[in-house]
Amino acid sequence: MDLGKIIQSAVLNSSQIKKETNLDSGQLIKGLGTMVPEILEKLQNNAKDPQSRRSLDEALREHENDDVNDPGRYLDRFNRQEAEKMSGHVFGKDQDEVLNRTKAKTGMDTDQAKKLMLMAVPLVMAYLANHKKENNISEEDLPKETERLNKEHSGGILNSLKGILDKNNDDNIIDDIIGFGK
Repeated sequence: MDLGKIIQSAVLNSSQIKKETNLDSGQLIKGLGTMVPEILEKLQNNAKDPQSRRSLDEALREHENDDVNDPGRYLDRFNRQEAEKMSGHVFGKDQDEVLNRTKAKTGMDTDQAKKLMLMAVPLVMAYLANHKKENNISEEDLPKETERLNKEHSGGILNSLKGILDKNNDDNIIDDIIGFGK
C-alpha cells in the first residue's frame, strides 16, 4: 500500500487517532501533512550516516511484517513506550523542534502534536519497513530510497489528501467528510 493511502485511511477510518488526539479530520490532515514530511526528511538524514543507517535498518527489519493496511488496528496494538522510543530514534534531539513547528503550522497544543507524532512515526516506519522488504532494498540502498520517498511524499501528502477528500473541489474537505459535498 502507498504511504499516502495509509495516511488517508488513518484519517478517514481511525476513530482511535481522532479520539486519542482530540482532533477532527481537517486538523489531522493538516497535522499529518506537516509531520510526515518531517519524519521522511529525518529518516533520509539518518540513512546518510553509516551508524544511523545500520540502526535504522535494524529497526526496519523488526517491523517488516507489521500490517499497516488497517492503520487503526495497527495503532491499537502499538504501545506508547515503543512509539516514544521510535520517535526518539527518528528525531533525536530535534523532537521538540518538530513538535513546535507542527504546533505553529496547525494550531495544535503540545499534547495533541505529541500524540500525533507517536502515531505518525510508527505508521511511516512500518510503511518503510514493508516497502523495504517488498522491494528487497538493502541497507546500503536506504539513503537513495529514503531520498526518493522524501521527494515523492514531502509537501505532497497534504495536497494529495485534500485532493482525495475534497470531492466537490470547493477547497473545503469537512463537508465531504461528513457527507454534505455530494
